Amino acid sequence: LNFTMLWLVNYPDGNIRKYMWSMISSTISIYLAVLINNAARDSFLVACLGDKEVTPDQRVKELVLRLFCFTVAFSFTNFLCYMCMYLKLRPKWLYASKVLVGHILAFAGIDLFESFELYNKHMSVLWGAAAGTLVMLVV
Repeated sequence: LNFTMLWLVNYPDGNIRKYMWSMISSTISIYLAVLINNAARDSFLVACLGDKEVTPDQRVKELVLRLFCFTVAFSFTNFLCYMCMYLKLRPKWLYASKVLVGHILAFAGIDLFESFELYNKHMSVLWGAAAGTLVMLVV
């Protein structure tokens, strides 16, 4: 596999080299996003709940914390892309910010919706928190 990647990265056709580097970049960004998301989520849950394992009486707190993590990731993604694209601050970072932070946002969303699925008994609390978050993001 490594020899094939090296061969394709050094292939004479420029389009094949470009797509191969793009594929390697996307793969590395996915791996980094998984690591960053898991480290941030676990450290945030341990800091706020005291343990990574959630007891039944802490489920609502965990859901609100995961919603908060998703909201922060969403806001940070938009802010970073705005800074790179419209304010022309570090324009070369635009691709990296879209890809890496976009994957982090996606994994935060997956964690949030997994929690929605696991703890669907507390949906009234979640809908209130989600509505409050939506209002905060719009305003």
